[in-house]
Amino acid sequence: MRSLATAVRAAEVTAPTRPHRGTRSATGNLALGPAPAVVDRVRDLLREPSAG
Repeated sequence: MRSLATAVRAAEVTAPTRPHRGTRSATGNLALGPAPAVVDRVRDLLREPSAG
């Protein structure tokens, strides 16, 4: 059960935060997922309202 929880957390960290066209297969998602995930997270940070 712990290994499943670890795998889910790793998938959440490396998964894009929004859907991307052109990645219809699991292999494509594994190969291309980390790069768009970084871009998505940076975009999310830039769009996040500043506190204060």
